[in-house]
Amino acid sequence: MAVLSTTAAAVHARQRTNTSRMEAEAEAMAEASEWVKIYQIQDGSRGSYSFPLTTGAYGNISASIGSSHAKLSDSEINSRAVARDGYSHVYQIKSSDCSSYLYVRSNDNYVDTSASFGLTYANTRVCLASSYESCSTWAY
Repeated sequence: MAVLSTTAAAVHARQRTNTSRMEAEAEAMAEASEWVKIYQIQDGSRGSYSFPLTTGAYGNISASIGSSHAKLSDSEINSRAVARDGYSHVYQIKSSDCSSYLYVRSNDNYVDTSASFGLTYANTRVCLASSYESCSTWAY
């Protein structure tokens, strides 16, 4: 089982047209302690439980974690992105095989049908930690 989440404050920050971008980003960061599930993989072996790459929505993202494959559409995933620490997209990845979270931050849009989901080496950093706030070393 693996779950990919993004911060929940994106829509709220973008709807605040009467505030400055810095104020909206600061507010989004304060609210970003909540993560929204955008992608999940069904429990089971990798070989027998894969699902097709697609830019559209797939399955029921509201289903319990591990019960089925599901993802939001790429456009929905990208519209939920919150700018944080100089990066336009921040993800939290959780696997039942690891007690820590993998945090990914990037300035690239999510593209399910592209290699590495559209994330490029030059624009992406990763960190393995118990929380985003505890990430002290971000690697390429």
